This record gives sequence, structure tokens and C-alpha cells, in this order.
Amino acid sequence: MDETSKLLLTVGLPTITILVGILINNRQLEQLDRHFNQQFTSLRNEMNSQISSLRTEMNGQISSLSVQISSLRTEMHGQISALRNEMIARLERVEGILDCASTT
Repeated sequence: MDETSKLLLTVGLPTITILVGILINNRQLEQLDRHFNQQFTSLRNEMNSQISSLRTEMNGQISSLSVQISSLRTEMHGQISALRNEMIARLERVEGILDCASTT
């Protein structure tokens, strides 16, 4: 072999080997990127499903609490009205007693 051929093999062979290695690495990186994208998409879908489920459950609990609060409000209003009527009746009795005492 002459010197030119030896020089071309000395420089060319490692260069070709490096280029082939770069292409193989690039392909593996693309596969890894696709795999990560699939995993993230799967995780995102699962999280969205869980969030939707929790949102539905929370809405149901909020509705239940709203009904309970409304019921308690109605009950408290009835008790306050009864106490108000009782206080009015007692005040009327006291006023009646005071009126009787002041006329005598």
C-alpha cells in the first residue's frame, strides 16, 4: 500500500466509525424520546382521570353538605322563631303584671 492509501485508511476509517456511532446513538435517543413521550402521555391521562374522579366525588360531597346546611338553617330558623314567640309572650306577661301593679 502506498502512503496515500494508508493515510486515507488512518483518517477515514475512524471518521466513518464515529459517524456510524453518531447515527446509532441518534436512533437510540429518538427511541428513548418516543418511550418517554408515551410514558408522560399515559401518566397525564391517568392523572386527568384521577382528578376528574376526585372532582366528581367532591362535587357530590359539596352538594350533600349544601343540603345539610340548608336543613340546619331551616331548623335553626324554626327554633329562633319559637324562642322569639316565647320571649314576646313572657314580655307581655311581665307588662301585664307591671300594668296591674301600677294601677293599684
